[in-house]
Formats: sequence, C-alpha cells, structure tokens
Amino acid sequence: MKSSGVWLGDVARAVAALGRSDPETVRTVMELLGVESSAGTAAVRPPAASDDGLLAHIVPPATEFRERDDDLEPPPPRPVPMPMAAPAPLPGEGPTLLTPVVRASRPPVAWTAPALAPASRTTRPPLREPLLAPRSASAIVQAAVSRREPDGEVDIPGAVGRLAQGLPLGTLPRRPSPTLRFGVQVLVDRGTGMQPFHRDQDELVARIRRTVGQETTEVLYFEDAPLHGTGTAEQWPWHPYAPPAPGTRVLLLTDLGLGGPPRARQSGRTDWERFFDRLAHSGCTPVVFLPYPRHRWPAWARDRVRMVPWDRRTTVGWVRMHQG
Repeated sequence: MKSSGVWLGDVARAVAALGRSDPETVRTVMELLGVESSAGTAAVRPPAASDDGLLAHIVPPATEFRERDDDLEPPPPRPVPMPMAAPAPLPGEGPTLLTPVVRASRPPVAWTAPALAPASRTTRPPLREPLLAPRSASAIVQAAVSRREPDGEVDIPGAVGRLAQGLPLGTLPRRPSPTLRFGVQVLVDRGTGMQPFHRDQDELVARIRRTVGQETTEVLYFEDAPLHGTGTAEQWPWHPYAPPAPGTRVLLLTDLGLGGPPRARQSGRTDWERFFDRLAHSGCTPVVFLPYPRHRWPAWARDRVRMVPWDRRTTVGWVRMHQG
C-alpha cells in the first residue's frame, strides 16, 4: 500500500456509510481512495455501532483478498447489538417533575369606564359644519348687510304731527325699514391667517349672493389689507382698491391681521385705519365678519368699524342689536 493520507480507517468509514461489505464494494472504495490491495492487506468490515453511537473498532479480517471472486468466502454475520436499559437515576438526581397547571376561564374584568361604540365602516364621516348656523345664516347676512331707510309703511303719527303744526306735506313720511337695494361689496381676505377659513369664506359668499342678489353683489379678493390691491378670482395681477358707490355696504371676511405667522407685509392697524377712513370719505359703511371670539378683537377696531362674530353662537338678535 502506498503511503498517503488515506488509511484503512477511512476505508472502513466509507464502507460503513454505504451499508455494503461485499468484496467488490470494498475493492471499489479502496481504488477510489487510492489504497492498493495486495496479499497480506487486511479486509475491511464495517464497524459495529457502540452504545454511544461512535465507531468502535476495526475488526481484523478473517480472510485475505484473492485474485478471483469465486475463492472469496462470505463474511460471518454481524452481531446485532442489544439495547441497554438506561441506569436508574440516584435519589436526588434527575429532572424535577412539574405539576400541570389547571387551565380555567378567568373571571371577567370589571371596567370602570364604559366601552366605546364600535366604529362602523359603512357609515360616512360627519359633515363639516360651517361657522354660522345654517338655519339662521341667511337672516344674519340680511341683518348685517341691510340698511334702514324710510321705505316702509306710511308714518301716520308723523304726518298728523306735521299737519297739526300747519306744515305742508311734500311727501308722505314713511317708517324706516331694512332694505338691500343698495347692494353689497364683499372683500374676501386670502392672506395666510385666513387659510383655515377658505371653505367657510366660499360658502358665505355663495349665501350672500343668494340673499342680496347676484346683480347687486360684488366680490373682490385681497391679501392682508385691501389697500395692497384687490381683484376678482380670475383677475391677476390685482389692481388698486376702488370704493363702491355711496351707500353700498362693504362686507369684509377677514381677521384684521390677528391670525397666521408674523410677516413683513402683514396688515396692521395703520393699514386698516387708512382703509376705513377711505370708506367713510366715500359714504360707505363697513361690516367685518371676524372668525375669532370677541375677547380677542383689537380695541382700536371696536370704535372704528362694526364687527360681527363669525361663530355658530351668533344670533340675528345680536346682529340687529349692534347695528350701527
């Protein structure tokens, strides 16, 4: 046998792995592993498995390899190892037996807070509510825009008084009543502070058109202050502001600069006071719809302009009571 890194132990392991111990198989394995067989070379028998599963030993051959297969004798039968019983554990040794836990239903938990109603996937989300109550929105707009003019019924006590004094009656005196015949100019603030209220502005503009009239309603847009430029939704760039005809009500949907982050061009008291002075010089009365509570209204604006709280708690009676 040539000296190499392969030994008879490797041949025995290969034969044991194949599970066949006939001479032809042994000779083939030896040739594949590079081991030469000669007279005096021991035959290889698969090792028997020991108790711990390792290879026990290599059994010496009972015969020698020969040149012819008919001279070979069958190997003796391999004894089958008998299983050995595991030794009994000594007292105090071995695994500890666990007592099985009885699985029973737990008692219900008494929650103090009531459970929430399960959300239904079929129901629609609640609709967005406008700032003004829908039932009274039209009446609030009419009370804010209208002007009291002597267009009502004949003032009988006034006519009798003039006649009793011997004064002539050139025209019949009439009682004052609210009227919308002068129209309205709506100025919509599209500045940064009014971005959360854009949808409310559009809804209120549509309601004003339906209440006052399409032909007598003019809608202009601006940012921060009207004196910076106004124009229609389709017009760009915007032009300098021009007051409407005398007697026309000017309705502003703005926050007077209260909301939004501070900016260099943000409107201030000076810009608004100049704007209100210009309206007074033109014979127009402004009304401001402000989407902030009254305790946040600027003190300087309360004395200069009529303001209406743009809120669901605003009523028609409150608007009429604070008419200017």
